[in-house]
Amino acid sequence: MPPLRTTKKNHSAVNSKSLLAYGFRGTPDRATNFKGCGMSTDPSVDVTSPTTPTTQIEPASKSTIPKPGPTKLLGKGERIADFRNDTHDWDGKYHLKIGTSTRKITLGSGFALENKHIDQLLTTGPRICENLTEFVFNYADVSYGARDSAHSLTDEAVARLAKVCPKLQKVQLQGTKDLTDEALTAFLRYCLNLTSLEITESTNSSCAFSGAALETLQLQPDRLPKLKKLILPQRLEQDTRFMKAMRSLTKARTGLTVQLVSLHEFKKHGDWEVDKRSYTYKKGRKQDWLFDSDAAETAAFIDDLRRLISKVHASGSFAAFGTIDSFVNPGIFIDRIGIVRLPLSEDDAQALVQTSHKAPFGKGNETLVDESVRKTWQIDAANFQILNKAWQACLDRILERVTEELGIAGGPSSIRAEPYKMLLYEKGAMFKPHQDTEKVAGMQMSFTRSASALDARIGQFTQALTRWQELVDDPHYLAYPLDHQYTDRDLKLAHLKGGDFYRARHIVQSCEAHGEYYMLLGNMEMCITNQNSEEEMEDEAVLSLDRLVDPQGFNLLIGSTLRISTDNLLRGESYEDREPNTQRGGNYLGNQYAEIDQFFKDSTLIIIPSHSILHFLLGNRFTLHFLDHLTSRLRGFVGQTGDSSFRGLLLQVCQSVVERDYTNDEDRDMLLGPVAVSAAFLKNPDLFNTITSQIKGSFVKNYYFALGGLTCFDGLSAQENEFVSPMHSSNTAKSLDFSINTAITKCGKIYQIHENLNAFRDGFFKEHPNRSDQLEVNSLKRWLDALLYRCLYDSEHVCEQDASTLVKIIVEREGTPFSQQPGGITLLTPKLDRKYFRNMVKNTDTNCSILYQGVRTFIEHFQNNNLLINPLVIELLSQSNHQDRSKSYFDTLLRKIIDSAISNFNLCGYAKYIASLVPPNQSSYPSKSKSHETTASASSSRLAGPIKAFYEYASAHKHELPALLLQSIQVTATDLTVEQSNGFLISFLSELIPVADTCLKEAKSCMRSLISLHITRTVGYEPKKPSDWTRLEETTTCHCQCDDCSSMNTFLKDPKESYYALGNGLHYHLKPQFHYFKYFDVGQEGQWGTPLGVTKTNKWWEEQHPQWQTRVEAMLHAIMKLPQDKLKECFGDEYDGIMDLRIVKVVDDAVQSDLEENPFPDLESTVPQKRRRGISD
Repeated sequence: MPPLRTTKKNHSAVNSKSLLAYGFRGTPDRATNFKGCGMSTDPSVDVTSPTTPTTQIEPASKSTIPKPGPTKLLGKGERIADFRNDTHDWDGKYHLKIGTSTRKITLGSGFALENKHIDQLLTTGPRICENLTEFVFNYADVSYGARDSAHSLTDEAVARLAKVCPKLQKVQLQGTKDLTDEALTAFLRYCLNLTSLEITESTNSSCAFSGAALETLQLQPDRLPKLKKLILPQRLEQDTRFMKAMRSLTKARTGLTVQLVSLHEFKKHGDWEVDKRSYTYKKGRKQDWLFDSDAAETAAFIDDLRRLISKVHASGSFAAFGTIDSFVNPGIFIDRIGIVRLPLSEDDAQALVQTSHKAPFGKGNETLVDESVRKTWQIDAANFQILNKAWQACLDRILERVTEELGIAGGPSSIRAEPYKMLLYEKGAMFKPHQDTEKVAGMQMSFTRSASALDARIGQFTQALTRWQELVDDPHYLAYPLDHQYTDRDLKLAHLKGGDFYRARHIVQSCEAHGEYYMLLGNMEMCITNQNSEEEMEDEAVLSLDRLVDPQGFNLLIGSTLRISTDNLLRGESYEDREPNTQRGGNYLGNQYAEIDQFFKDSTLIIIPSHSILHFLLGNRFTLHFLDHLTSRLRGFVGQTGDSSFRGLLLQVCQSVVERDYTNDEDRDMLLGPVAVSAAFLKNPDLFNTITSQIKGSFVKNYYFALGGLTCFDGLSAQENEFVSPMHSSNTAKSLDFSINTAITKCGKIYQIHENLNAFRDGFFKEHPNRSDQLEVNSLKRWLDALLYRCLYDSEHVCEQDASTLVKIIVEREGTPFSQQPGGITLLTPKLDRKYFRNMVKNTDTNCSILYQGVRTFIEHFQNNNLLINPLVIELLSQSNHQDRSKSYFDTLLRKIIDSAISNFNLCGYAKYIASLVPPNQSSYPSKSKSHETTASASSSRLAGPIKAFYEYASAHKHELPALLLQSIQVTATDLTVEQSNGFLISFLSELIPVADTCLKEAKSCMRSLISLHITRTVGYEPKKPSDWTRLEETTTCHCQCDDCSSMNTFLKDPKESYYALGNGLHYHLKPQFHYFKYFDVGQEGQWGTPLGVTKTNKWWEEQHPQWQTRVEAMLHAIMKLPQDKLKECFGDEYDGIMDLRIVKVVDDAVQSDLEENPFPDLESTVPQKRRRGISD
């Protein structure tokens, strides 16, 4: 027995009120209904023990409550956050794995779970905690060095975990000690989605559960409906109260399984290991002792289901045979013989043999002739005719008798008899026992054929499906291989043969009666790869579906194949004694044979629960592409057949997508697009409204196009009722309140709403290209503009893309007459209520005027916001050459915002927006080639944007504006990044300098500042040639704390030492730590060429200085392209120094420091201190 571990005392706690500090809400209303066990419904009172009066948890001391901030910034994290060790993986690092996408936390065998870990999880906030679905702590290591346990975990900490994680579905707390009903009750109170709960002890501890929580749970049968498994310590079997409560609970909840677990330590190979045994109770009775009762229960169900399906058989006989009472001579006519006389004479028989050929037989993909297997003669149907018209009536009587005796569904009308071959059996002829294959598409039988029967009741199978639902470890699907193999064309219920037909029909009817299952048909292929290797390797088997259809034969396979598991086969197929359908490989490669791939084909029926249908059809391919493909195909089937089964399948797929957990809002919005279209197609307003309530932004644009194609407008109903209906009936729309408005405008971003509306409009006109109802077309246009106006008027969000959208709104409508006063449009006021607005939109021309007002209102609201004003100025100035009627409107807007645009001008934001408009890979400097000067000039203009027009407009508007603009440019220039300086600043100067008034002090100061900034940012300071052996500038100090690395760091700083002796073996550690050894000479000494020392060199300077010189030459060439007379006016006596780039060349240290502080000491600064602006909302 290993020594007992001492329990760490940790009383860290966070009381109920302190949860509010982390953003958690108070006790949810749903928890207040769980009474009993001493559980208080007062939010300020936490869970207490059932054996003691209800008391409030004592608040933790201030020293033990983790402070709510500042917390570490949490990112997306990992969906399954796995921590093997608390000291190495969790402490100080848990925020690296836990994030907004985390759904499961697993604590491994090296983790000692304490209250502090629960509290640290709490500090991540409700956005993470409230989305957790699984919390797993594993206790499995009892060796001498083991440290995994949860002995110090208290009831209060467990209660906090349950309270802040209400969506937990699986909780596993192993190795606990001294926990009471308080911990158990907390999970039953707060976590209403629980499916599995485990609280068990370690090998040397105990918990104090009394059964009170189970008694309370039994009294509330509607609580925790999804709870399937409850795992508790086996020691509780000795507690009479607990056993009585547990047996009563499992009787009342037939789907609940209670496992009582016992742990025992035993010594093996000199160390301790743990043996785990579980005792299962279900429906009040103790089950057989099993290691995994859930798996055993599932296996038993699969075996019962297989037997139930196998017993389904037809009511007909094994075979049909007899004599024909009134035989009709068919009148057989054969080429080269003529009419064959019956009964057959010897001469006629010999003549038939002469015109016949030996009958072959099929083996795999081969057709063979072997008289030891088959000995007979045959004539193909193409070589003989039936001339007697009365033969068909005789044949119909035969078919009627055959279908009756074999129990063929549908009677004689469901089958037909076609001539295939005429066989001639002479004395000694034979054909060994065999199974006929399908000769032609739709073949049901030959005249001798086995047929299974149908005699099982639908109710039995429906009960089996209900039992399936109650399984804890329920299969996602089950497949039953059919007796026959079918072609893709005949894989449908109506074409199945014998027992296959009756089994499939029976299952289809049972699934329809149950309502929560589907049956599909598939052609599956088993690929077995025989490994040809000297090592002992098992053969690899891969099972996949290459055809998947519904009972009517409609294809549901998305992609070329769909992998399925052999574990889900109800009937295992033996392939050892079976010939493969196809085979490849096995060729001799010179020293061994290649691998052999054998392919076995079968047909199967597949039973799938409705909640798993989406996962089954898409598998791991749950992407927008495959989901769109699936929903589009199902909508096509619904439109083609009108079948309710397809409508139900499409609805189930949509609901599964809606109920799915998503790691981020972008994925949810993207994947809900095809579902929204399907909801509109199904005319299901509840589903559509659920979708619009979940999205945070917008669908992909093409789904708005599809929604537009489904929409029909009726008069002014869209404006009067504030929604549009794809129901093709305004009365239906009024009753269903089917709101597409929300789907289009939910994102709140004007540019996105505008794109959505345009896509919606294009979809409408694409679906109705020859629309003759002009009233409906006008209704659409008015509704689009009305919705856009409302968004412009009420918007609280703005972004850069809105600027171009506002210009597009005006340009798109400039062909429509609109009212505008010479002095500009009067801004709308709140007095323009919805009733007045609706009356206005009845006139299409007036509607355009109101939309112009909406643009003005939006700009007025955000006129001090840099996100809008800077891009809007660029867009408006780009329209300066516009000659249509909207030009006056653009001028009105520009005059309105010019003052705000200049005072809020930000060069960094300006450069960023221009970069988004300019094609990539534009040159930073004008080309040196004369043949490219025109192109380079145009490129420079695009890179700089309309700054030239901006400056000229400011000069013409107010005389003081140019100086203010230049000041704003100079103040915000320092925010430019190095990349922006390289690709933008020289082009910006080439456009600004020619129009700037160099007489202004602001112009001189601005130009000098921009030139200096560009030179220092683009060229950089000249690398100074080393004057001693200090090498800190060309190296990065190693942060390793060992003595060798510290000694190396000292050597790098030493201006006198040039050589460092490494010592034997030391280079193996230092070389990976100091990656700049390439700049040093490494001495090769010793027998094995071991580097025993390093010598400092000037290699770094010799490499860097030529690169700097190249940048200098490029900069000089770029500056020479600027207007030199303007530069001379700005720089005066400093012009020569600028052209010589003295500000970046090596000078005395004191002078260099002064230049970096002020490159132009003789220039009096006219620029105020840099302003700090915030972005207003």
